Amino acid sequence: MKKFILPLIFCFAISSITAHAAEGGKNEGGMPAKKSSPIVHNILSDKLPARLQKTIRKDYSSYWITGLYKSQVNGRTSYHITVENADQIVRLSATPSTQWSVSHVEPKLSF
Repeated sequence: MKKFILPLIFCFAISSITAHAAEGGKNEGGMPAKKSSPIVHNILSDKLPARLQKTIRKDYSSYWITGLYKSQVNGRTSYHITVENADQIVRLSATPSTQWSVSHVEPKLSF
């Protein structure tokens, strides 16, 4: 009996995996799902929109930039920057039409 049931379960598992893979890329209604994978590019600070550059230079003049990238998802662009000083690390995000918003502030540990 075991010789018959085990291969049957194995075949059923393979066929359900194959059927699930064939359905990949479709939502619950059977329609193709939108691709929303972000496209990410590291950029230099002089490639930021002027409005965002000005704010960083004014509000974070005592910080240095340790990370800056642009991401695009479904045609929408956003900018993400990490700035640091001796005491803290600040992560900010913005779109070309908005101002920077603080995503995360992390104090630096001193030993």
